[in-house]
Amino acid sequence: MKPLIYVNNFVFSRIKPDIEGLVYCSGINLTRFLPITAGKHGLASNPALKGLQITNHKVRTLALSKGAVPKTCKGMDCVDIAPTPDTWYSELLIIENAPEGFDEELFEFSIVSLVKRVVKMCIFSIDMPDKLMPPEELEAMLVEIMIKHGRTIEQLKLGRNFVPK
Repeated sequence: MKPLIYVNNFVFSRIKPDIEGLVYCSGINLTRFLPITAGKHGLASNPALKGLQITNHKVRTLALSKGAVPKTCKGMDCVDIAPTPDTWYSELLIIENAPEGFDEELFEFSIVSLVKRVVKMCIFSIDMPDKLMPPEELEAMLVEIMIKHGRTIEQLKLGRNFVPK
């Protein structure tokens, strides 16, 4: 099995084989989601951060439903994935005894679930696609959402530029 990787300036996910099973790493760019998340949370309940945590629980449930065993682990497996120097939050799991093909199912499920959850938590009226989009298309869609439904950096008074790539 080869590693699966999905990266854009908003989210990332990587699933790779390991001696212990599958190493699942997923991350979200808290900075890029600020236009729609700012003011809708306290520090501990940021919708982007919460979205990743909830997705992690859903990934665990999915793994268990397939007879696999998800285990929390600590490590440096996520540090080299984020494509920008923004503030990222990531989750890391080892999934033991995963059935064949589970990596592909997990890959699509985790990204789609994460993005749908975060956008829904911030903007109730937007329905995100149920299928995985190529990374650059998802990024373009999220940039559009940030511009249309978010607040500008000036409005957020952060004193730095948010320039989507």
